[in-house]
Amino acid sequence: AAVALITTLEGMSDRALKEREPWIQALGQVPSGEASDWLLGLARVAQGDRHHLSAHRWLCLQISNGGSVGQDRLIAAWRAEADPERRLDYLWAASMSRGSETVDFLVEVALGVAAPDYERLFAAECLTRLGETLVVAPVLKRACLTITDPLVRPAFEELLWRWYG
Repeated sequence: AAVALITTLEGMSDRALKEREPWIQALGQVPSGEASDWLLGLARVAQGDRHHLSAHRWLCLQISNGGSVGQDRLIAAWRAEADPERRLDYLWAASMSRGSETVDFLVEVALGVAAPDYERLFAAECLTRLGETLVVAPVLKRACLTITDPLVRPAFEELLWRWYG
């Protein structure tokens, strides 16, 4: 299915993203590395917006529909990306899954292994909606204590108070 959809989409490459939307959405539903990689490639070059999201963010959302394969590709893209806005897009799209792998990834980000403080805050906010309180609350408290950004720290503390205070 992925090969047929990719072939169709490549034949439509001169058309606007809006015109290719149904095929892109269908490709996003295919749990395949090839489908996810093709959509990631498109996300890196697509311009404009779709449904009040940047083209990049919207395409990342489509990749997240591809199950664990799509999520794995989004996490790998997050690890390799230097652009702050794209990193947040990958992080956000990867957080759409409800599985334990998602919680593990977000815990890793929140604890700051390879993320700036504002990404750690965003991951923490995602965790509050996904993880069990007994697991998430202690992790976020530990993470908050290591935040050094003077703007992010109060926001992180507010997040803790709002959810667990």
